[in-house]
Amino acid sequence: MEQNVAAAKTGSAEKAKSSHNYGIDLMRIVAMYMIVIIHVLNGGGVLNKEVSMPGRVIDVYILALVYCCVNCYALISGFVGYEKNKYGHKFSGFIYLWIQAVFYGILITAVFDIFSLAEVGAGKYIRAALPVTSYQYWYFSAYAGVVLIAPYLNMLIDKFDKKTAFTSCIGLTAALSLGSMMGAVFGKDPFAIKNGYSFLWLAVLYFFGGVIKKYELHQRLKSKKLWLAVIFNCVIFTGLSKIVIRNINIRTSSYFIKESILFSYVSPTMLIMSLAFLLLFANIKVDGIMRKIVKFAAPATFGVYLIHVQQLIYNNYIVDRFEWAAKLPGILTPLVVLGISLAILIVCLIIDRLRIALFDLLRIRKLSQKTDTLLHKAADSICSKVFKTFEKEQNME
Repeated sequence: MEQNVAAAKTGSAEKAKSSHNYGIDLMRIVAMYMIVIIHVLNGGGVLNKEVSMPGRVIDVYILALVYCCVNCYALISGFVGYEKNKYGHKFSGFIYLWIQAVFYGILITAVFDIFSLAEVGAGKYIRAALPVTSYQYWYFSAYAGVVLIAPYLNMLIDKFDKKTAFTSCIGLTAALSLGSMMGAVFGKDPFAIKNGYSFLWLAVLYFFGGVIKKYELHQRLKSKKLWLAVIFNCVIFTGLSKIVIRNINIRTSSYFIKESILFSYVSPTMLIMSLAFLLLFANIKVDGIMRKIVKFAAPATFGVYLIHVQQLIYNNYIVDRFEWAAKLPGILTPLVVLGISLAILIVCLIIDRLRIALFDLLRIRKLSQKTDTLLHKAADSICSKVFKTFEKEQNME
């Protein structure tokens, strides 16, 4: 009997291990690399200072390719987070990420303070200790809202039939993506979606990712050539729109339509591209040495974001720090941008792997799980007392 139980546990563990999608893990790494590229190109001052016309065109198309990165990350959350018939709140994963964000925020602030690398006051430490409410990292703050409603999103995905789910996806796309783009023409934000820098947009993408997983669209639509073609055409169209609108605006001295209108997380091309990336990477088989690299890097990708976007690092070592690259001849600028971004990615990955080792030593994962359990017990106790009080009042009446 015990042998059968042990065999069953081993079998289920092996099944879970074999069903793990390393293609999605690879997508996490690629998406984070894309995020770093955006920060080097835009924040680093390269794109606005580019003097070479061929280099500028290439930079625009690189930006068009990578700009869907945040959408990719949010889609992954839904794809991985949705589980059939599981609606309960589970905060242990978010608590772990919160501790990680606080760890990096306070550590980096202390380093800048001790070595006088920048002016650091008490406010910096307070912001670092409260990463969600202080909006230290916009994505993390928005993601906190998604975590709170994820069980309800999972319930909707589970209860919706195929027609309702797909109709909802189409309706949300029409309203939030197309609607927001049309509003942007008039300089308005009709749904307060902030070009995708919002909890609402991340929640919608979570829903999309969950629907894809539920109906196994990645298994039904396996054509890599199709998704590569979709991505290619979206990049060409998005990059061309910026170049054409810019030339029209200059010649007519009219700036009614912003040249970067499609360079928004909510734009249709960015949404389509991110969906194509998800369906593409979900079907990529990762084996051999590549799997080892993915296993090493994937758990540390969020750390890359927390490190290089931490305000003291970003403001002092990234903002306008790469303008010199824009003055390089020919197509050398895009190559340097890609190289600098890769270097930032690798350095931050190594740092976060050291952080993971430290957290494992301190059993932070177990602490997160215990905290989650305590929160659930406290919530159950409060709800129980409230219900009892309510019942007593009803009986007295």
